Amino acid sequence: MDGLLVIIPAAVAPLVMYAALRAQRRLGASAAGWVAAVPTTIPIAVLAVGIQSGSQVAALVTLTAAAHVPAQILFAVSFAAVMKRSGIVLGFTVGTLCSWQRRR
Repeated sequence: MDGLLVIIPAAVAPLVMYAALRAQRRLGASAAGWVAAVPTTIPIAVLAVGIQSGSQVAALVTLTAAAHVPAQILFAVSFAAVMKRSGIVLGFTVGTLCSWQRRR
C-alpha cells in the first residue's frame, strides 16, 4: 500500500508536464503555463490520505485545504496593492521582516 503512495505522485508529475507540452504545441506558451500551474499536489495528497486513512479523513483534508484559499487570495491582493503604492523595495523589505519575525 505504501508503494502506491510513492508511485501515484511519480506517475502524475510527468503526465502534467506532458499535458503542458502538448498544450504549448497546440495552443501556445500561455496555455502551457496555465496547464503547468494547475495545482496537482492537493488532489494527489488527498488521494494518498484517502488510500491510507479512509474517505472521511480525506474529506476533512479537502475541506481544510480549500478553506485557506480565500485568505491567501486576500493576502496576495492586499500585498500587491501595498507594493504598488509603496514601491517594490519597501514591499519586499516589509514582507521579509514579517516572515523573519514569524519564524523567530
